[in-house]
Amino acid sequence: MRKPRLNDFSKYFFWLVGLLFMILAIMAVGESFANDNPFQIFWLCYLGLFLTGLGIFRRDTFLLISQMNILMIPIIIWGIDFFYVVFFNQSLFGITDYFFQGEKIFISVFINSQHLFIVPLSLLAIYFIGVKGKDMWKWSMAQLAVFFVIIRLFTPVEMNINYAFQPFSLIDFVPLKYYGFLWFILLFVMVYVTNWLLGRLGQLRMKNNRIQ
Repeated sequence: MRKPRLNDFSKYFFWLVGLLFMILAIMAVGESFANDNPFQIFWLCYLGLFLTGLGIFRRDTFLLISQMNILMIPIIIWGIDFFYVVFFNQSLFGITDYFFQGEKIFISVFINSQHLFIVPLSLLAIYFIGVKGKDMWKWSMAQLAVFFVIIRLFTPVEMNINYAFQPFSLIDFVPLKYYGFLWFILLFVMVYVTNWLLGRLGQLRMKNNRIQ
């Protein structure tokens, strides 16, 4: 009996998931302006969601991995904080407190729920496509550097977009005068480690192809 080919399972996966992510990103930007809060568009997850969707849609692993390098670990931390609140009804890191405060309309909940599925779907896409290219982490760090400058120059301190001004509770012991430097160090470590892990995922795909 013929073994099912990758195309049998992924014929519409890249198109549907990529389009979903891009639509969600556009909706998130629209919601920010509708709520008279345009500075929210500078959260990395907004641009990252759109570029991740574009990378999946185009089957572009360089673009896809460059975004996962930035997003994967922070979103995993977001998920831990989210499920802690769900199961224990109390805040852990304070990252997802906004999700449970006040009444939320369905569209807002739907947009924010992308934190729960963007990583697994992106990992599946990377596994399907394979890892092509190298040095994606350099592009990730360049993107972070540009965003850091823009956020520090043009967004209100009290909004603390991407935690560029003040740390969240997990690392709030850090003196503010050193925090900008630490922000880059932590993000560099997260980007580099994620890039290495995703490279291993690509090797696993290649190994499985050889076995088949």
